Amino acid sequence: MIRYGPEETNGHDGARAYDSAVRDLTRLNQLLSLLADDAPLPGLVERLVLTLSELFAAEVVVLLDSPARRLTCLGAIGLPESERAPTFASGDDAYPALVARERAPIVVDDARGDPRTDPLLRTLEVEAAVWLPVIGSQQVQAVLLLARCQKLPFGRHDADLLMAAANRVGLMLERARTDEERRRVELRLRQAEKAESLGRMAGAIAHRFNNLFSVVIGNLELALGELPDGATRQEVLAALQATRQAAGISGSMLTYLGHGRHRREAIDLVATCRSTLSALAASLPTGVRLLTDLPVEAVPVRASADAVGQVLTNLVVNAWEAMGVRGGAIAVSLRVVTADQIDPGTYPMHGWTPREGTYASLEVRDTGLGMTPAELEDAFDPFFSTKFPGRGLGLPVVLGVVRAHDGLVTLDSERGRGTTVSVFLPTLSSAADQPHVAAPAEALGSGLALVADDEPLARKVLERMLAKLGFGVMAVADGVAALEAFAAHRGEVRFAILDAAMPRLGGWETLQALREVAPELPVIVTSGHDELSVMRGGGQPPQAFLQKPFGSSELAAAIERALAPVKN
Repeated sequence: MIRYGPEETNGHDGARAYDSAVRDLTRLNQLLSLLADDAPLPGLVERLVLTLSELFAAEVVVLLDSPARRLTCLGAIGLPESERAPTFASGDDAYPALVARERAPIVVDDARGDPRTDPLLRTLEVEAAVWLPVIGSQQVQAVLLLARCQKLPFGRHDADLLMAAANRVGLMLERARTDEERRRVELRLRQAEKAESLGRMAGAIAHRFNNLFSVVIGNLELALGELPDGATRQEVLAALQATRQAAGISGSMLTYLGHGRHRREAIDLVATCRSTLSALAASLPTGVRLLTDLPVEAVPVRASADAVGQVLTNLVVNAWEAMGVRGGAIAVSLRVVTADQIDPGTYPMHGWTPREGTYASLEVRDTGLGMTPAELEDAFDPFFSTKFPGRGLGLPVVLGVVRAHDGLVTLDSERGRGTTVSVFLPTLSSAADQPHVAAPAEALGSGLALVADDEPLARKVLERMLAKLGFGVMAVADGVAALEAFAAHRGEVRFAILDAAMPRLGGWETLQALREVAPELPVIVTSGHDELSVMRGGGQPPQAFLQKPFGSSELAAAIERALAPVKN
């Protein structure tokens, strides 16, 4: 024990010593009974500080998280209502840090005259105090403070009894924190497994749907080209618009996987947020206030401005829908943080680790109803919604975009307390890099196109679309047939369009085989998956990539890109 004050004397007579021993034993039994091994930790801290206050005549009792844990208050009694979450000095010379370092109780007899006494305790006019380390099996888990507002110093017996109780509390805190960390790890692993399973399912569905949407969109566009103005043309046009909207939902499923069609470039995140929020402010429901806290200086990141705008829009829309007719406030803030200021432990991104450098932290906080723990677990699942059926792609799309940008998204919510979503994106040292803008391509011209796709309907509509663009078409069902057709008509084929996934020989393998015999041949690879997924195969890339579903204009643009280097 370390004492700051006069040493206590042992001049008690026998009767007083006996009374003191009985009182100490009684207090010890009460404390040990309170701190039984099977006592649940929730609610225990509150009972503990109350019991310590009564047994040791302490007007102030505070249990603080250890200095390594930022000195948050675990429980307190004797503090004014305005200090229910007190902040204590955490410097190396302050008592909380000192007692944790020395791992021994510190008794302060004259707290008012001690320069180390915390300003909060001076305000309470504390006269005597004792600080104790709360130690688990090895590490200091917390710091316990008892203080008296009268000149009645704490004795050695007080410190010994309190250390016995503190050691038991330390073991209980350690066990509770270990259990909590284990539950967090298990939850993150469970969510990662579920996300992987949902991802495989969403990817397979989106790929299949995109192939079919290509057929529908292509045929509808061809039909529109043949129809005169009138009711029928308007009906076909409405069907085309609805199909494109359905294709957008399929695209959102790919975005959930981090496979969206987003071209990343150096942008100012502040300017992007201001532009998006300006558009959103005009459509806010009555009773919903939008509060913003954006820096004046630019925050450069490498991202897609459209994708970032989509993320912010989804988060703000989710926030105002969570508040319902009650209304409330949505607070949007942006700041730059260092990697060590990010806590990646929150679901949903298991295994994410920050790189060195700084991150842009975009936070959207609402005053809505918040989520239950069960709802929180499912919040990032596709089509999960706490509002009404048919919704539930907002947060999954946010997750997918953030994944694709090497960032992190965290979710903090509690029923009755609202929800906070934080998005972290790596910053750039400067925004000097600008995307290259290609020169416009010349007219397409004519020639023979080699088409390989295992879907008969896709082949048929692609033949018709290419014919309208002025090309002859030689269509086959797989890569092996494509190589045979090219060998037979090598001098006639101007370019090839290969579906990535085909039986016998896929598009990527066919591309590499064509590169060996005709390295100059322009090749376009198509797929219902995104470009990044398809291009992971290694080898020489195609001149252009075309993600399904696509229409005539997208097909023409891809052909222009592919033919640009070899135009006659």
